Amino acid sequence: MDPAPALNVLTVGSLARYDNSFSSQRYPNDPAQTPVARRNQPSPFTRCGPSVAGAVKPDLVAYGGNWAINTRAGANYLAVGGLGELSTHMDFSLGRLLAEDSGTSMAAPHVAHLAAGILAEYPKADANLIRALVLAHASLPETCRTSLDHELLRRVCGYGQCDLRGLFRSLENEVTLVARAGIPNKSHHFYEIPVPDEFVSHGRRLREIRVSLAHTPYVRSTRIAYKASRIDFRVVAAPDLNKVVTMFNKATEKDDYENIAELKTPDVSGRQRGKGTAQAATWRYDQFTDRSVLRNNKLFVVVTRNDHPWGEARSATEEAYALVVCLSDRQNAQARLYSVLQARLQQRARVRM
Repeated sequence: MDPAPALNVLTVGSLARYDNSFSSQRYPNDPAQTPVARRNQPSPFTRCGPSVAGAVKPDLVAYGGNWAINTRAGANYLAVGGLGELSTHMDFSLGRLLAEDSGTSMAAPHVAHLAAGILAEYPKADANLIRALVLAHASLPETCRTSLDHELLRRVCGYGQCDLRGLFRSLENEVTLVARAGIPNKSHHFYEIPVPDEFVSHGRRLREIRVSLAHTPYVRSTRIAYKASRIDFRVVAAPDLNKVVTMFNKATEKDDYENIAELKTPDVSGRQRGKGTAQAATWRYDQFTDRSVLRNNKLFVVVTRNDHPWGEARSATEEAYALVVCLSDRQNAQARLYSVLQARLQQRARVRM
């Protein structure tokens, strides 16, 4: 199968990094070469999803170049110098060390480089963790939000472009929590996220909760029911763990599970993201009041596995997955999220021992 729609790989679309060719920079008043895309907009040649059964594809976007229209040559598309991405030249042995080109093949190596960086930093990381980490640090460029309508955003840009800040290690105001486990069929795993009081403090500024999950199920390419095992996550707020356990254990039917009230206003719904094997969602808050849900409840992420009947014989008894949760308070330079969470988790570890 063509790798682009495959569920267990990261598919990368293309963004334009430049919108002025060398000729346009030299002759700014000459309209002969007009770029198709502006900076940080989708490249004109990028491919669109969704994938099988509506899964989000591409997963990510990265810089892959741009095209220009030659207005004097009948609006022909051109891969014009100055609009592409720089890479090594295929004729390097002849002394041509570098070359410029445009295409999704130029975008994909950007993400491969990030994945290799994660593996170099954490040699024991598996493919699930690498995929989950990259998605957890991705967001849609603002230019894409303003140039595409809501229905097209995910089809063209997936979960967005990966941000290097906080990708390889936590910062004081941007913390990454990681869990890896194996889950049996028809089971739930419950994670309480220890949200620091400072994160939900008063004051108007942007704060984000980003959650991602990745697993690698057995897949078949001959049916619409594509993946053997189904693993999803839901983010909920509740007074305590017992309330959450009761809520999910009652949801035995698929429709009951779909109707569980998730924390409001994720940028990708549970139904939409659950169609893929690399899933992510972001919750954004500009302000917390005394009545805000997160100021009066605890935060939980619940991972659920519920396989297709045909897939039970083909799936592992405990299907492996990686879960990543990021808490970000970037506009508060004095935030101490990392220090608070580290102390709290160390205290939990001592209690368990």
